[in-house]
Amino acid sequence: MRRRDIAARGSAERPGLCHLAFGCRSREAMFALTERLRAEGRPVVGEPRTGGDGYFESVGEDPGGNRVEIVRE
Repeated sequence: MRRRDIAARGSAERPGLCHLAFGCRSREAMFALTERLRAEGRPVVGEPRTGGDGYFESVGEDPGGNRVEIVRE
């Protein structure tokens, strides 16, 4: 993925790693992993939904602030 519209490092969107994505075999597993992130104090920045690309997904953040996308395969 490339984004040419991100210029400032202080914004929520910043240059560098866009996100990591992990696939789950079911919606139930995706919901469980999303709740595990939340229970461990990680921000959930995208609640479970069907994204523009057609994947059912949720998005959290790792300790470094990188986005972690969880998708149903």
